[in-house]
Amino acid sequence: MKSRIISVSGKGRTGKTTLVALLLKVLLKSNKYDSILVVDADSATNLPGVLGIEVEKTVGMVANELKKKIEKGLIPIGVSKSNPLEAWMYSTLVELQDFDY
Repeated sequence: MKSRIISVSGKGRTGKTTLVALLLKVLLKSNKYDSILVVDADSATNLPGVLGIEVEKTVGMVANELKKKIEKGLIPIGVSKSNPLEAWMYSTLVELQDFDY
């Protein structure tokens, strides 16, 4: 099984979403990867729509929710945030036939 980590970042409205969608298409056609995981950390993402999938929450939304809970004092200082954050991240996972999001 081959694996690669590819990160795409940059300023807004520069074509990141289009690039990721096209890159995913190329990777899927290559048949070189047993599994592909696409992660979008933008809370205002439109990548799921471009990929034709429906998601309830994104990684970015979960991160924003955690930040708000901390700011409101709902998660006290000194309490580990990693365990609930990890569980919330897994709750965003959408498993599809060709790739996971």
